[in-house]
Parts: sequence; structure tokens; C-alpha cells
Amino acid sequence: MRVLVIEDSTQLAGLVGRELEQELGCEVSCARDPVEALAGHRDHEFDLAIVDLLYEHLNRDFEARRIAGTISLTSASLLVTGLAAVHRLTVPRRDAGVVIWTSGEANRRLHLLFAYEDLAARVFCSKSSGTGRADTLMEALKAAADGRSYVDPVLNSYLPAEGQPAIRDTILREASKRAVWRALAIGARTRGQISEITGYSSRHVGNLIPAMFDDLARLDAGLAPSEAPMADVISYASRNWEFFLDDTVRAMYPLHVTFSAADGNRDVQRVSIDMDLEAHAVPDAAAGRVRDGGTATTRIRKDDAGQVAESMRHRNGDLADRDV
Repeated sequence: MRVLVIEDSTQLAGLVGRELEQELGCEVSCARDPVEALAGHRDHEFDLAIVDLLYEHLNRDFEARRIAGTISLTSASLLVTGLAAVHRLTVPRRDAGVVIWTSGEANRRLHLLFAYEDLAARVFCSKSSGTGRADTLMEALKAAADGRSYVDPVLNSYLPAEGQPAIRDTILREASKRAVWRALAIGARTRGQISEITGYSSRHVGNLIPAMFDDLARLDAGLAPSEAPMADVISYASRNWEFFLDDTVRAMYPLHVTFSAADGNRDVQRVSIDMDLEAHAVPDAAAGRVRDGGTATTRIRKDDAGQVAESMRHRNGDLADRDV
């Protein structure tokens, strides 16, 4: 059985690799992160993969770029996490069994939810002992090999509860809110800073924040009502910045959107909104462009369309008055 271990701790990866080789007779390959794994093992086929979620050296690289001022919401890459490997290893014709192997820290929760809901991951194992022993990992690997679900009790509370709305229906539901979440994750702390990064007016940002807190409350039923939703939303984005800036999440939930929607009495069909998030460099520049038949990376729901159309009104006048 060929196993790929993607783990940034070379000591931990080595311990696990040796145990898998000695106890199960596995052929083990190790990679420090998904970038190395997908580049170095592009032509290799694996039966199973053990994937860590977050990588300290990639986080440090991001922080250095952020401090240097070289990142924006439109940067081709912000942060690579284990979700990239999970996605690539489970696409058609590369149907490897995947074990997500991570700690039970709170900033992993959204990644775990996303892996379960959007990437159909079903095998989750914790690093709770920190010793590198593969006892629970063995159970998880066997489950992945058999196509069965396995959830380590340590991580069970991070996965969707019965009746809990999905991330895609809450904090990732609308393109305009995704842009604000990502601006906060980059480091924006005021309406003005969010406006500069997203191109939305400060007033529109102010209107979005309470709705974003409501989305958050739906995702986390235990969240208490807030009299200061801005502070709570900022705090949440700060704690979960790795998720909001994750390249896989950004690719699957982009800021370039195509929709079919009704605007008042007028139908707007297949309009492409190209949200030019660099427009803030020019005072009062248009934050988006409307054009017929444009290309798009995804199709979104009508409520997304309404939010984008509202943003367009703020920056470009009423959409119904535009020649589309």
C-alpha cells in the first residue's frame, strides 16, 4: 500500500512513516507541505494520503508578504493549506483515500467543516498524543482504505452537528460578504480600511457587518447576541484568517461571479461582474464593471446577485439604468 504523508514536522512524519512501514508494510513518501507534495509527486499514484491542515512555514511566508505590503484580495496565491491536497487527491482519476490528520485547535474548525461539507472528506484523525504513534492513525487509515467514515472523538465536535447550516449557506454565501471577511483576515480593522481593500463604500460595508454577524450566529448557534457586531466579526476573522485566505476556499468561492437575476421589473441574464478590487488605488474609481457575455468562474444564487447589484449601485449608479 502506497501512502503519502504531508506533514511539516519532519520528525513527526518520519516517526509515522517508519511505523507504517514496519507494522503495515506500507511504501511511504513524505512531503513538507501540499506544494511540495503536488509538485514532487505529480506523476505518482497513492492508495492513501495523510494530510495535515496548517503549515507553520507557509503561514510565516504569508505574514512576511503581508508586512511587506505585497498581497491583495486578487493575489494569485495567499495561503496554501491541506485543503489543496485533499482537493487534488480526491478529484476524478486520483481517487486516493484521504486521512485528515490535525490537532484539535479551534482555528482548524472551519477547515474541518469545509473538508467535510465541500470536499466530502470522511476520515479525521487527531494528533492529540503528540508522540507520533500511529495507533489511532492505523484505525483511520484502515477506514480510508475501506471507504468507511472515521472520526476521532477529539475532532468530533468540530464537524457539522445535526441541523447545523453549512458554511456555504452562511459565511461563504455571498460574494460581497466574502470580500469583507477576506479584507478583515488580511488585517483591515475599520470601515475605511475595508472600503480601500474591497472597493465598497464605507456605508455599504457598515450595512454588511450586522448581516455577517447574523450569518455567523447561524453557523454557531451558541454565539450570544452582540451589541458590537463589528468587533465580533473582526475578532472572528482574526482567529480564522487561515481559512478565509485559503487558496482552495478562494478558488471554490471566488469574488468573480456570474448570475441570472431579476432587478426590479427588469431581468438581468448572465451578467458577469468583474470585481476590480485594485480600483481603490484610484479615488472613486468604479469597483466593478458590467458587461454582456463575459466569462466567469462560477455561478451563484440569486441572493448573491442581489448583494453584488447593490454594491454596483453604490459605486456606479442604479444597475437598472446601465446598458447591460
